[in-house]
This record gives sequence, structure tokens and C-alpha cells, in this order.
Amino acid sequence: GELIVRKKYFIAKPIFPSSIAGQKFSMIVIEWLTLQDPTAQFTSHRPPLPGQIYPGLRMGRKIVGIFVNMSLRLKTDGLLNIPEYYHNAVFYSKHFKYVNPTSEGQFLAMQRDLRMAGLFKATWAVELNCVIEKNSGEKWKWFTDEQVLFVSEKMEKYFESKEYDKKVQEAFNDHDFVIDETKFHQLIRQHPSFKLVPDLLQE
Repeated sequence: GELIVRKKYFIAKPIFPSSIAGQKFSMIVIEWLTLQDPTAQFTSHRPPLPGQIYPGLRMGRKIVGIFVNMSLRLKTDGLLNIPEYYHNAVFYSKHFKYVNPTSEGQFLAMQRDLRMAGLFKATWAVELNCVIEKNSGEKWKWFTDEQVLFVSEKMEKYFESKEYDKKVQEAFNDHDFVIDETKFHQLIRQHPSFKLVPDLLQE
């Protein structure tokens, strides 16, 4: 495992009028986290996800619990993370929310529309730019933005506010996503990650 965390101040810049605008929040920032088993191999049952070199350790929930205890002990307002990949955001979304409600709504819409594809296919479709936003007809490019697990009451009020929820729902309702199946199957077979598990892509 490799971990880099820092205690930093986060200045709130909400996209709607809010009492937290301009306030400084003390946060535990997760800058780098890797949990992997270099002695294990990928298989068709545990295929590689974007960014993975070795299979993961499946210790994510325990690690988040350690982070929360760290935040409580240091009396910070919460934890902050910027997911690099779609599957990272899915994992963290069980505990974290995007600070920007538009990002949260778009992400929830992606989860809604890509859930039936399964996490493996969904995250690789996002990585390979094979996701299309149906309303615009344009390819959807994955975004990186701040996700927060709030601990303090003042941050909780922001995320539980009617204004935040309204913006989330607007973005959620305004987006519909679909995978470009033809492009996905062409690109996934060419990706070097799958030389390790050639049987995975056989239909």
C-alpha cells in the first residue's frame, strides 16, 4: 500500500449563494492511495481496471474508516479526494459527495445509466472515451473534481441544503448517457492491459 495525505485548508466556492462561500475548511486531503497485491494476477473474474498494475486488496472500507478516525482525532471538517477514474469515484461515492452539485448530479446520472453495463465495462468505456451524452450527441469526457466526506456540522448543512439538492437534481435530470458499443469493443481489444488476460475478451 502507498498513501499520501496532507492536512490542508479548502476554500469553499459554491456555485449558488451559500453561507460557506469564502470560508476556510480544514481537510484531510487524500493525494495518493494505492492498495494492490503484486503477488496476484488478473483473471477473467478479476480483470484490470484503469490505472491498475496489480489486483487490489479489497480493503477500501477499512481505509476509509481509518481516514474518518484521523479526521475526528485531528478535528478537521472532513476528508477531500479528487478521483482520477470513474471506478474510484464510484467507490468513494458510498461515503463522499462532490462539492460542486452539478458534478454530483452528472456523476449520479452516469451511475444510473451505466449501472447495467457493470463497473468493469463502465469504467473502461469512460476511460476510452466511449460514453456519449445522448441529449447533445457528443462524447463525454471524464471530469475531475473535489469529493468530500463531511465531518463538521457546518459542512453538513451545505451538503444537506435545499439549494445543493436542487442543483444536483437539475444536472441529474439534464443528462443521459449511453456507451458506444462498437467503438468500445474495438478499443478494449487493442488495450495493452488485456494482453495479461486474453481470455477475458473472448465472446
